[in-house]
Amino acid sequence: MSTQGCIESAELVGDGLVMPLAKLPAFLRLLLTTDGTVTKSLEAYFWETVEIADLVQTLGVDQSTNGVLAAPQLFRKVNLVGSHSKRRYARAESTVAINDLPPHLADDLLAGQIGIGELVRASGLSSFRQILAVGLHSTPLGLEIWRRYAIYVHEQPAIQITEWFPLAIYC
Repeated sequence: MSTQGCIESAELVGDGLVMPLAKLPAFLRLLLTTDGTVTKSLEAYFWETVEIADLVQTLGVDQSTNGVLAAPQLFRKVNLVGSHSKRRYARAESTVAINDLPPHLADDLLAGQIGIGELVRASGLSSFRQILAVGLHSTPLGLEIWRRYAIYVHEQPAIQITEWFPLAIYC
């Protein structure tokens, strides 16, 4: 994905579907390209606290990262849910090279109380985010728009995150 904010001909592709980015709601385009925390953006837009729900965490080694992330790895699956509306604004899966994080950040992450972006931001840790891919996914409940990105810590990829946003909520 380009670092430009606007590529007029850009399209999302997936599951045999194609959708011009220009057809997405503006806020969803912003979520796909932001290098800030999604949770804070969701809270500001929907005007409610967003919580981590249905957290699943396991330790292991993910072969799909092709050795880019060091072992051991923490795998997380979460839903980002409005505290009052109970709407699921996004779901996310993360792979974290746990030993590449400062010990206090790794401990907080293992506690599973807040999102990865929030932890990185609150820690003051210098990091860089690189968007790796965006796409479209069809589910029985409707279309989801997704993005995958890496968070670099000390110039090394330490976290890979994929987020899915249900299109209907943003229209």
